[in-house]
Amino acid sequence: MDELLAKPDVPLVDHLRDVLFLGNDLARRMGLEGRLRAQALLACVLHDIGKATHSFQAYMQAARAFEEAKARGASDRELQQLRQAADQKKAYPHALASLPFVLVAEAHLAGEHGWDAPCLTATGAVLTHHS
Repeated sequence: MDELLAKPDVPLVDHLRDVLFLGNDLARRMGLEGRLRAQALLACVLHDIGKATHSFQAYMQAARAFEEAKARGASDRELQQLRQAADQKKAYPHALASLPFVLVAEAHLAGEHGWDAPCLTATGAVLTHHS
């Protein structure tokens, strides 16, 4: 496994960076500041970090093999076999795998900035971003 993937044709690092840049632009346009801005950007940068798990990467490799076979005009039988192989590698939900990272990061931010009540805005956003 050479690089971590977010999608069969998208490196995870590129995806997280792109979402962070987009989130930063949206936060600026919306006038978000302080705690809410920090939480929004934290959610952007960590929302798919759970895709770095071995199980998700195995699924991405299988999905990539399917996409490559489809692009080269593989037979229906081969495509069906590759699709079944990918489906069998369905991974643990990446949003749940992201939980410990965003939870710790959000708690750290709260401590660093002296935020009074624990507010898990970023954590909630990451956990529900596919719901």
